[in-house]
Amino acid sequence: MEIASFSAEPSGPLRLTVTGEVARSLLPSLASRFVRTYPQVKIEVMVANRVVDLIDEGVDLAIRAAEFEDSTLVARRLMRVT
Repeated sequence: MEIASFSAEPSGPLRLTVTGEVARSLLPSLASRFVRTYPQVKIEVMVANRVVDLIDEGVDLAIRAAEFEDSTLVARRLMRVT
């Protein structure tokens, strides 16, 4: 496949997992803005209040409101919750 055949706009499924609290409080506004910006991306949400094995469960992104301890994964702060 040639580089020129790749789309400049992200597309396809994005599978994410969030806790129930994040699903209720933060996800609606975040997802709304995201799909307006990237309409070709289809978000699949798994709500889970447990530790999710991202690889085994095929998850692309986990959003959690917690301290991050697993150093084998990449974490980015989205916002500070007070």
